[in-house]
Amino acid sequence: MDTVTYPFDTVVNFIMKYLIPLRIDINDESFHEALHTFWTPTLVIISSDGHEVQREIGFCQPTEFIASLHLGLAKARMNTGEFDIAEEHFSRLIGQLLEGDSVPEAIFFRGVNGYKMKNDPSELKKAYEHLSTDFPNTVWAKRASPYRLL
Repeated sequence: MDTVTYPFDTVVNFIMKYLIPLRIDINDESFHEALHTFWTPTLVIISSDGHEVQREIGFCQPTEFIASLHLGLAKARMNTGEFDIAEEHFSRLIGQLLEGDSVPEAIFFRGVNGYKMKNDPSELKKAYEHLSTDFPNTVWAKRASPYRLL
């Protein structure tokens, strides 16, 4: 990641704008125990209230790395009740990356965020419909399948 992902200006700018980065020495056992890491690289996004909201293990290309960061930020904001800001991150991720491993998960959680923000179950159904149409063979479409009944 040091030679392919981290040096990209878009990655550096994104991290500097939205995150407080912390790089942990691979030999520091206390951090590995506290964060339950067992392989490198491991990316862990922790919300401002101290809860882990996103974890990626292994190498990511720059675009997928930023998508994962958007997803983590959106989940962190949703967990702290900042639904409008979460929606911004979900929208950017879904709008910019029509393909990618983070997109179906973002669609799922965007539905959850919309439900929490508006107290409207139709937001969950919209997520299911989007997933069943565009990403039908993903675990996120399966997890959203009960929402078809709403």
